[in-house]
Amino acid sequence: MPESSIASDQEVRNCGLVWINEPLYGWMHDALAQNALFVEAVPLSERLEEQQFRLELVLRFLALKDTTFAQLRKVTDLARGPAPTPFR
Repeated sequence: MPESSIASDQEVRNCGLVWINEPLYGWMHDALAQNALFVEAVPLSERLEEQQFRLELVLRFLALKDTTFAQLRKVTDLARGPAPTPFR
């Protein structure tokens, strides 16, 4: 019997997206994450390629694109500690 492992947060999000809206997942994967310009702009290690990290970046962008900087500062899993203020 194969050894099992715990799914990563990223794998859970991707699985949830497929379950909720498979066509949206396909569009995000095929049209956005695999877009030649995006692939060129976001070089990844082999490990991150295998983990489909570009799809994770697309998902994060779409989830957070209308979020204000003040709201982003409250999201603790984006960075360790409080986010810096880029402009004063």
